[in-house]
This record gives sequence, structure tokens and C-alpha cells, in this order.
Amino acid sequence: MRYGHFILSLFCAWVLWSYLEDVSTPNPTRPDFNIEDGFASYEVCDVAKKGKEATAQRFLDWAIARGESGQFIRSYRCFPDTTDPRAPKAGS
Repeated sequence: MRYGHFILSLFCAWVLWSYLEDVSTPNPTRPDFNIEDGFASYEVCDVAKKGKEATAQRFLDWAIARGESGQFIRSYRCFPDTTDPRAPKAGS
């Protein structure tokens, strides 16, 4: 759905969320989402997301070079302001 983000960005703001993924277990628990920032368009949110991901990757590379292995990976997602990823999913 290539144009879905474009159409949604005409009607809403976008929120950059961060969350920690537990990579130490095959059945991770639902991640805790945190708001990082808000943006007027998906495109601007996506640029910010890529910048945060690059910073997180540099930190991970540094930790690995020091012989430290982490069990968590920080990830980022852009959602419309009408979506709260912390909310329980239907049927849960």
C-alpha cells in the first residue's frame, strides 16, 4: 500500500514511537511503546525514524565492538495520531 501513508498524512498528524524488542526469547512479550515526537506528515516522521535508527545502530555496533551483547533492540515506528500501539488489540 504505497500511497496509504500519503492519503493518511492529508488528514492527520504522525507520531514517532520507540519500543524495546526482547531478542533473548523466542516468545517475547508485547513491547512497551514510548512517544518520541510528533510530526505534520509521514514523510517527516519517517526521516526522523531513520535518524533515530542510525543512532541506535551506531550504539549497538559500539557495544558489540566492546564485547557486550545486548538482549534488547530499540526500534522505531511512525503511526498516525489516531493509532495508539499501546492499546490492546481487538479480541485480546
